[in-house]
Order: sequence, then structure tokens, then C-alpha cells
Amino acid sequence: MVYLQIFLYLPAPFIVWWLVARWLQKRGKTPNDSHAIGIACGVATLTAAIVFIANTTERLVQ
Repeated sequence: MVYLQIFLYLPAPFIVWWLVARWLQKRGKTPNDSHAIGIACGVATLTAAIVFIANTTERLVQ
């Protein structure tokens, strides 16, 4: 479980950012637009990871 948490916290938001930006650039979006949307998706991934880890830790403590 610890490895999953480390993966979610560290590289996953950056991987999501890169994949979304790359995909949108192939679809014809400008680099600025695609990176802005990619960053927003990366932040959403990081937020989801924090919530997931908080819920998991809360269940383990009880």
C-alpha cells in the first residue's frame, strides 16, 4: 500500500499532465492551452490521491 501512495503522490500528477498536454497538442490545441488543461488535470489527480490516502489512513487507524 505504501508503494501505491508514493506513486500517487510523486509521479502520477506529472504523468497525467504530460499525457493530457501531449494528447491535446495532437488534437490541434495550442501549447499554452494544452499545458494549462494538463496542469489542471494533474492538480485534480493530486487532490484525488490526497483524499484517497486520507480515507485509507483513517480506516487503518480506526
